Amino acid sequence: MTDSLQTWGAGTRLGAFESLMWRLDGFPGLRGSVVGIEMLAHAPDWGALTALHRQLIASTPRLHQRPAENTLQIGHLHWVDAPLCTLEHHLRRITLPTPATHRALLDFAQSFAMEAFDADHSPWQAVLVEHLDSGQAAYIFKLHHCLSDGMGIVQLLSALNQPLKTAARSTPAAAQRKTTPTPDAPPAVPPGARLARYAASARRVLAPYSAPPSALLAQRSGQWHFETMMLPFASLHAAARAAHASLNDAFLAGVLGGFGRYHARYGTVPAALPIAMPISIRRADTPTGGNHFAAGIFAAPLAERDPVARMRRIALKVAQWRNEPALALPLKLMNLMTCVPAATAARAMTERLSRQDLQISNVPGFRVPVALAGAPVTALYPFAPLPGCAGMLAMVSYATDCGLGFNLDAAAVAHPAQLMQDMGDAFTEILALGTSHAD
Repeated sequence: MTDSLQTWGAGTRLGAFESLMWRLDGFPGLRGSVVGIEMLAHAPDWGALTALHRQLIASTPRLHQRPAENTLQIGHLHWVDAPLCTLEHHLRRITLPTPATHRALLDFAQSFAMEAFDADHSPWQAVLVEHLDSGQAAYIFKLHHCLSDGMGIVQLLSALNQPLKTAARSTPAAAQRKTTPTPDAPPAVPPGARLARYAASARRVLAPYSAPPSALLAQRSGQWHFETMMLPFASLHAAARAAHASLNDAFLAGVLGGFGRYHARYGTVPAALPIAMPISIRRADTPTGGNHFAAGIFAAPLAERDPVARMRRIALKVAQWRNEPALALPLKLMNLMTCVPAATAARAMTERLSRQDLQISNVPGFRVPVALAGAPVTALYPFAPLPGCAGMLAMVSYATDCGLGFNLDAAAVAHPAQLMQDMGDAFTEILALGTSHAD
């Protein structure tokens, strides 16, 4: 285990966003669990796995701490040592009833994700699922979003997993980085002009909505439904290069292509879909763990049928948001939200978050194949929380592949099998761009 784990999630006080996520966790539609599923070639040695977790807890103080509420239940929460910290609470192993298919695994994972955390313990748990029908096993890691964002979770999982000695060709480091072009830094401007620019940016980032929500995705049940997809990294990256776009642009274009087909299947296709995308504000000196991102909210091109044009339009939207002077303003205003009663804050958060039909996230993962307690990891799937929107879609790179995790509201997406078929067709179209460009 690395020394950086000692400061993973550094600080004794939760930020405003983190405090709100924990305080509002029990309100409908605001559950804050993040789940990662590692598919394993076989079940790891249980003794070795428990030893790894004991070492992880010992090396990472945050993993034996819990959020503590103050007497008035307003303001920021603080991290305190959990009075109960037993490995038996945080790690267990199970066998699913037969048939133990991939669908059965996802059904268990989505139910496990929605279970509330015990407030007396640190908010994370892990489950080893053995004896799947495929002969594989699965490791499910769940933690509350108040502990960390996706990049911080990858940092934590990196301490649990070991690179395989016979690693296959890995994802190039340069390719993992976002390559969306951004404008050069603007020249110095007078304070008055700078203030005017910030005010204009503030109006954009605080706008109530970017596009009308989709009627097809309007229903909400609060019930999570998981789906997965695997894409070859090299092919997706080649498709992005063919369009002079980034890997993230290609991912978003594929997702929008899938939802465009899904809308066409059941009715009309709106010109745009309101989406939110986390934008990392981590710096080289940012401590590991914790939450370090702001949200970009924009009208994404849904009716654009040309995948190249779709990617380029997305690239422009994302570049604009990355360079908004007031990008972090909503995070600063959340300090005010911590000072109102939880029910009031929950209503305000639900109203704003439900205006985005989709939230879409892309996290760099492992560059080489890894193993968990001796069991090779064959795939990695991320599932982020579903905060009142119709779908939360996440992608994480793993060696030569990209794992996609779809967290869908069961009422908003009433036909998930059809959606996944449309997603498959859309990404086939995207990947073909790289092949034709190579030819």
